[in-house]
Amino acid sequence: MSPIVPGSDATPLNVDEYEQYARAYLPKSTLDYYLSGADDMVTLKENRLAFQRLKLMPRVLRDVTHIDTSTTLLGHPVKTPVCIAPSAMQRMAHPDGELASSAAATAQGSCYILSTIGTTSIEDVAESSGSGLRWYQLYIFKDRELTRDLVVRAERAGYKALVLTVDTPVLGSREPDIRNNFALPRHLKMANFAHGKHAHRVNEVGLSQYTKELFDLNITWGDVAWLKSITSLPIVVKGVLTPEDAVIACDVGCKGILVSNHGARQLDGVPATIEALPGIVQAVQGRAEVYLDGGVRRGTDVFKALALGARAVFLGRPNLWGLAHNGQQGVEEVLKMLTSELAHAMMFSATTSLSEISPSYVRHEEYFLGSDATPLNLDEFEQYACAYLPKKTVDYYLSGADDMVTLKENRLAFQRLKLMPRILRDVTHIDTSTTLLGHPVKTPVCIAPSAMQKMAHPDGESAASAAATAQGSCYILSTMSTTSLEDVAVSSGDGLRWYQLYVFKDRDLTRELVVRAERAGYKALVLTVDTPILGSREPDFRNNFALPSHLTMANFTHGKHAHGVNQMGLSKYTKELFDLNITWNDVAWLKSITSLPIVVKGVLTPEDAVKACEVGCKGILVSNHGARQLDGVPATIEVLPAIVQAVQGRAEVYLDGGVRRGTDVFKALALGARAVFLGRPNLWGLAHSGQQGVEDVLKMLTSELAHAMMFSATTSLKDITPSYVRHEEYFRQPAKL
Repeated sequence: MSPIVPGSDATPLNVDEYEQYARAYLPKSTLDYYLSGADDMVTLKENRLAFQRLKLMPRVLRDVTHIDTSTTLLGHPVKTPVCIAPSAMQRMAHPDGELASSAAATAQGSCYILSTIGTTSIEDVAESSGSGLRWYQLYIFKDRELTRDLVVRAERAGYKALVLTVDTPVLGSREPDIRNNFALPRHLKMANFAHGKHAHRVNEVGLSQYTKELFDLNITWGDVAWLKSITSLPIVVKGVLTPEDAVIACDVGCKGILVSNHGARQLDGVPATIEALPGIVQAVQGRAEVYLDGGVRRGTDVFKALALGARAVFLGRPNLWGLAHNGQQGVEEVLKMLTSELAHAMMFSATTSLSEISPSYVRHEEYFLGSDATPLNLDEFEQYACAYLPKKTVDYYLSGADDMVTLKENRLAFQRLKLMPRILRDVTHIDTSTTLLGHPVKTPVCIAPSAMQKMAHPDGESAASAAATAQGSCYILSTMSTTSLEDVAVSSGDGLRWYQLYVFKDRDLTRELVVRAERAGYKALVLTVDTPILGSREPDFRNNFALPSHLTMANFTHGKHAHGVNQMGLSKYTKELFDLNITWNDVAWLKSITSLPIVVKGVLTPEDAVKACEVGCKGILVSNHGARQLDGVPATIEVLPAIVQAVQGRAEVYLDGGVRRGTDVFKALALGARAVFLGRPNLWGLAHSGQQGVEDVLKMLTSELAHAMMFSATTSLKDITPSYVRHEEYFRQPAKL
């Protein structure tokens, strides 16, 4: 790249070339002030490098004749999501300073944020920006009356929001400024301070001392509430980098969050803003608009930020480089350049409006690192899925009831069980095969019924069932599936498949599903008995979760049942279908209309297990519904031993919930389970790579189980007994002499 220097005829073609010009043109002290970051400037570099680690996933063969880059910010329309961040003392870059950059934003239909530490007054910028959208950035100063005065002036001058910078109790350690003893040039002033002391003292004492005199170390969230009490303008907090602070910002009534590390000028070592963005977007859950600044230099960077949940991006240094090059025209060119590059990225990605840009269009580079990035355990499959799937889908799959205590306990309870290995036995041949209701399987690691699997992967249940067949496992299809039971029968071929169902209010609907399952070669019916209603899953309530419009409940041929969940949401849909009046008599009724064996799913007590045997159930799936129904019930592995003891061999006992390792499978088998069924792990495998991902999950846990068997000197599943497991409490008892 040839340098762009003053006097050159070359027009800058990108933001970096504007920066080259500014580096050659601006005085060293000014350039150092604009360029510097805190300490070793690691975060300054990371703000850009983090964007480079994100790769775009374009789509093809869609009509991109009309590209619309417009959006709204706090209800106000803008033509572009590329906006101008507050940056101080812009007249050091060009004589017109803030006047030029605000006028440029208006001309390009953008949003401009004026810095309190500006060299042009609130009122003058309001005049230059005309009818354009402008926000005012401020600090809460030690002198609260000074803050109040600035707020009143901003309101009178037609600013539409206040942007409160919250990451500046003091200035960051910027060594170039310290070395230069940086001070505002004498011909300029802090134009927003009418009082002479505030307007000119920075020229005399330098910026560091000046801000120490003005800024308040004692600012808290209570001061944000105070600010909210003195203005009718919406408040945007700037400088948030953690989900925890983002949640508090929403709780105190902030309408916007600007994810920012202050251009990496405050604390070195914090994350790049694009890295912090997804966690904040997820935490906010739509309660406030989320924006980003830091590291944006290309339209593709804008696209990536929008894909990860930002509503707009704000440019700091690029605005200054445009100013330095050609005043208002230079800033306009920067805005046009990035908006044009964004439009190109949208065309290549087959997105015609900003609302179509979703996380699926971006992958972290680790995704492409081949074997080095292949998930090695189920948690890594989950990490991938959480980064890849849309937020509402992740929330639906991940959520548990209420405080999700039982959701955590399902896993923690396995960790409280310790293995007691045996040694010096021949483990040359390990056999993980068993039978389920008389049907042979190669592994006791099977797939539980989980709803709406096409939200995880386009092949959904077809891929998961085919994977189970390929690995010699058992697959349970959910009634609430996005693939019909007949299509799953085709995809699973001669594999072992069971069909999960509910007894609906409409008994004829239940009967019809039973008949279809029998005809399609399913070998058992799995009756879910813990769902008179849906559990209280707050993320789904907050999202008003509904099945995406392009999917259907494929097992229901009637239009109302097939599409109702898209229109009314899952909670209302299930209320219309599910029966509060289901009893053990209905289990007997179900048994009377089918020749298939019945497995009851959702049993957590020995008493209900005994009752299930008495009414003729052939299997009991110990399950708390993935902790999605009633919070506070035990982990499934904790109740398993008592249920096995109560059943006394009259029915096979299985388990789901919390299984993430082959050692978990071993523990469940040792305590009496005949097999374990995976819910969420199947979904994470699907999200990763469809059928292959699910096969990898099944192979992974079966292989880990085989390793546990080798270390425990058990060569077949029947060798695994309760003697191989001890609860951790066992080791806290005093030794008996």
